[in-house]
Amino acid sequence: MKPDAARALGAVRRFCQIADKTTPRWVRILFASSVGALLLVRNDQFGQSTILGNLKDYYIAVNIVVLAGTAYIIGTRVYREYGHRRGTQR
Repeated sequence: MKPDAARALGAVRRFCQIADKTTPRWVRILFASSVGALLLVRNDQFGQSTILGNLKDYYIAVNIVVLAGTAYIIGTRVYREYGHRRGTQR
């Protein structure tokens, strides 16, 4: 199990390094902030915060769209870089 875990951690580290080199900082910040916002809204299970009121569903939808868009940008750039690296190594 340990070699599999080490391989998985190496893949995650490689993904993060490539994402850091190939994507603009604002994309990564926007991705992280939308994940954080969704987690904060999810943790408000009992509706203790009434700041959003009736707009909570729209807020969640907008955050999901932003999350999906930034994940797409990061994913495509990392995928292209993986392909580029594999092509140059052969």
